[in-house]
Amino acid sequence: MQAEILPSEPDLVHTSVGKSKMTSFECFHARIAAIPKVFCYTKPTGMELKINNQHKQFEAETLSVQALLDLEFPNKQNGIAFAINNSVVPKTEWTTTALSETDEILIITATQGG
Repeated sequence: MQAEILPSEPDLVHTSVGKSKMTSFECFHARIAAIPKVFCYTKPTGMELKINNQHKQFEAETLSVQALLDLEFPNKQNGIAFAINNSVVPKTEWTTTALSETDEILIITATQGG
């Protein structure tokens, strides 16, 4: 009986998820035509958000708008506009507004120049 072992390492070069952290690891076995095969995959933990049309993975299970901005823009709190599902979130509500994986998030930052 032959066994074929498939690679268990994730292909980080060809993945479309930015800043992904893959920590949990699961395997299952399948028997096809009497040849056992082992399929292994990693399951991302945390939360995946779509920000400015890019998917990003975060370790936290829940995030508020303010927590996300603290991660993405640690030294900038002024000149930022934040929208969830095409609705602007006022700055006074950033700490109390929770984000969901189904939300489409748009972050706009002001820049100066000439």
